[in-house]
Amino acid sequence: MLSKKNTITGAPSHEAGGNNHLQLVDSEGVRHDTYVDVVGRERGLLIILGWSSASDLEVSLGNGARLEVSRHRRPDVSESLGLPDDKLLGFAALCALGDSDQQPELVFELPGGCEERLPRQAEVELDDHHRQKVPSLLARASDAVARLRECDATSSIWRDAIATLPKDKANASGCLGYIEGALLSPEGGGVIYGWAVHPDDAAVWIEVETPALSFQPLHAGFRRSRRDVRQAFPSNPWVDGESGFLLYVPELSPDAILRLCVATRSGVGLLAQHKGSELLSPDPRLAAEKLFALETEPQDFHRRVNHVDWPVLAPLIARRSAAAQRLATPRHDFGERPSAPEVSIIIPLYHRFDFMEHQLIEFSRDPEILHACELIYVVDDPEIETAVLAASEYHHRLFSMPFSVISGRCNRGFSGANNLGARFARGQELLFMNSDVIPREPGWLGTLRSSLRREGVGLVGPRLLFPSGGLQHAGMAFDWLSTLGIWINRHPLAGLAPETDTDGARAVPAVTGACMLMRRAVFDAVGGWDSGYLIGDFEDSDLCLSLRNAGWQIFYEPASVLTHLERQSFVGIGQDYFKQRVVIANAVRHQSRWSELLASPFPCKSMIRAKQEEAA
Repeated sequence: MLSKKNTITGAPSHEAGGNNHLQLVDSEGVRHDTYVDVVGRERGLLIILGWSSASDLEVSLGNGARLEVSRHRRPDVSESLGLPDDKLLGFAALCALGDSDQQPELVFELPGGCEERLPRQAEVELDDHHRQKVPSLLARASDAVARLRECDATSSIWRDAIATLPKDKANASGCLGYIEGALLSPEGGGVIYGWAVHPDDAAVWIEVETPALSFQPLHAGFRRSRRDVRQAFPSNPWVDGESGFLLYVPELSPDAILRLCVATRSGVGLLAQHKGSELLSPDPRLAAEKLFALETEPQDFHRRVNHVDWPVLAPLIARRSAAAQRLATPRHDFGERPSAPEVSIIIPLYHRFDFMEHQLIEFSRDPEILHACELIYVVDDPEIETAVLAASEYHHRLFSMPFSVISGRCNRGFSGANNLGARFARGQELLFMNSDVIPREPGWLGTLRSSLRREGVGLVGPRLLFPSGGLQHAGMAFDWLSTLGIWINRHPLAGLAPETDTDGARAVPAVTGACMLMRRAVFDAVGGWDSGYLIGDFEDSDLCLSLRNAGWQIFYEPASVLTHLERQSFVGIGQDYFKQRVVIANAVRHQSRWSELLASPFPCKSMIRAKQEEAA
């Protein structure tokens, strides 16, 4: 405290926005200099910054409202006055005052001493330099940003947190960003993509105005590094982070206004604005091609699909499936249908159908098939329907074997086509078969049926050979592919000589959908084939895992042998990058449904023998 004779009169102000000098006298008659440097307002808070030689300065409004005062160091003032650097000469005073409220006069006083009043002051926009002098303001800002990162964007807490922060009109935070585009689904919602560079503790979101306002945090989407952004802004301190984003937005609409926003302690800033969306095709495959073209490294694709792609594709696939269910699907009979078939053989036809003739040759000379089975071909490609019906008439006359052709009238996919065939099937057992699987000799079906009667067996598959004679299928297993982050279906012994398959008939984790036999009652109990996969893959293992989850065993019968021409009935689905992404997307869906079964060790014969020896 200064003596009465040592009054500070000439210490300069080092802040912009005002130079209002007051002299206050304390209870002992000592005069103290006080300067008001800055008066500003942020989201309902009136803030006064300055310095005072009085350590017990009090600030209030003319209406009697008391301001919260904190003190901080002012080295510039200390140097001018020749005082120690650690003396807390600076002050920050703040109180709640609505943005629209008129600023009253300011009252400065010392306990037991005099008071001085300042009329309404010109207000300035606070910057980070000013905010650093208001610890409680910084604490409130940090707390608001933390709430934005942690709370639900649909809650009132989110809006309250935004209201707590000032508008960072000058982008003092140094954050950068851009909305590159948006893909809109015909089912509503869509994907917004772009990039944003910001510190890890910032909150970043997309504001969607439709005209209702919703908020979509970027941390709920998929983030990835962007080399192009790093090259464009090499000096930015945060550019090495995951700047790219892909974000699924349920509320997206064609005319939505999109704003990329960021919140730091500096306030809320607008990084980019975008209007307009590209409408995706209602065809799931075409929509997937457009989505999957949004670049993501193969090893990271599995992280994005559940957050970005499946929310768009799943409704499109469901709509396609529902529309297919409403179509009239006529049955064309060639010859007299069996009156009471024991087994229904269901074979989908897609793109090509020339293997029908090879199958019918073998079927027509197998007594069990002629006696106990009905044969159902399902046309899953409208473009070949006319040709299939014409060929069917010829084949029936040639082989004198009855069969039916179901006109699917659209492409349902492998699962959908099999489910359609099952709707028309009358047998108590269902055999699902690819059109490129050819029996080698009669008796194969009877062997499968015998295995199906084993206790606890719900589904059985045969041994399949390549045309060259090597093993193509001896049951399926599941392997973790760490490079892509997915469980894949593996065919043990594939490519080896049949003699290497020595374990005999056995329970296996799964069998291929190229040829599998199951009871109709079991098929109905598990709901049939899941038609929610994209284009193909994993549908057969999904069905097997569905049965295992219900308590049934999947059995492999090597004594039943057929030749599989290995996807000759399945045409390519596009470029390599698209094929790979389809596989990853389906694998992620598959493991989301069956993660526990996929990760559990399967008791193979060697494990069973080891346990038996251990027990003995």
